[in-house]
Amino acid sequence: MSKLTIYGDMLSQPTRAVLLFCKLTKIPYDFMPVHINKGEHFKDEFKKINPLSYVPAIKLVDSNKKEFTLSESHAIIRFLSVYYLVEEKWYPRQNLYRKALIDQYLDYHHLNTRFVFSNKFFKTFFGPILEKKGKKVRGYDVDERLPLILTHFDTLLGKQKYIVDNIISVADLLFTCEANQLNLIRYDLSKYTNLENYLKSMNDLAEMKEVNVVLDKLKIKIYSEESPQAKF
Repeated sequence: MSKLTIYGDMLSQPTRAVLLFCKLTKIPYDFMPVHINKGEHFKDEFKKINPLSYVPAIKLVDSNKKEFTLSESHAIIRFLSVYYLVEEKWYPRQNLYRKALIDQYLDYHHLNTRFVFSNKFFKTFFGPILEKKGKKVRGYDVDERLPLILTHFDTLLGKQKYIVDNIISVADLLFTCEANQLNLIRYDLSKYTNLENYLKSMNDLAEMKEVNVVLDKLKIKIYSEESPQAKF
């Protein structure tokens, strides 16, 4: 029997997406924490799994004791979908048209949804902290692109239930894990009603709540009076 180990940081959006996928598809796995804030992704032990030092990454030991390692969340999810023959709704093997539509979003995700949402979070949250320490704020200005992306998906979700169509897929897992970063900075989504309702529905999933435990604790820490943002 194969043994799957997932390496990652629970504060990493792609890590949460991979863990969420495995929980929803009932893929058994062991989780090995790699704390980025402690520099553990640069340690030699982890570099044996991913020499580029990114999370998430996986190690699969198959029934023949062959070891296989892989990084990049989308590649991991695609591989696991086929290896474990998960339900077709997540990532089709038979319906090439729907598979292509999911792939279309996955290719779009990195330089659009992920790029824009993560940069908005970085500049809004870490910007003031770094400036107070006299450090230059790095990052990209995404303020013009952010409402365009939000409007697009709000319009889309007014026509269909999920990102690709009316059936949940891996695209929804990746999108939601990324969009949840906006909650950390209390970004106002009230005018994007369809998107706001969609995210509430996705975050109500029991499996999503499980992978969001660390994120929720961070949210409380950020906004508690005892631990103001500047002390994070």
